[in-house]
Amino acid sequence: MIFLPGVRERQRIFSIFSGEYRMCLAVPVRVVEVSEEGRARVQVGQGENYMEISTMLLPEAPHVGEYVIVHAGFALRSLDAVEAEESLKIFRQIAELGVNEGRELENI
Repeated sequence: MIFLPGVRERQRIFSIFSGEYRMCLAVPVRVVEVSEEGRARVQVGQGENYMEISTMLLPEAPHVGEYVIVHAGFALRSLDAVEAEESLKIFRQIAELGVNEGRELENI
């Protein structure tokens, strides 16, 4: 089940992203290459942004095409494609909320 925020929750989320609060987010990324050394290359977003991450915190290595949640360079858990897309959709809605409020959001 996924939580879709109401108006009050969206206002609170926007205040977090608009600079009233500072926080880091763990974002779903797609695995494009897995190495034997507990590392993987992942695609961030839909463009040509890639990063190398550690998969050593996962119980088992991810497979190419799977999604993982990454924070500070470490994969924290694996996601299925549906769950990853739902999370990304919420991030897009948050970004759209910021644009509609006339504020620029960074790094989304």
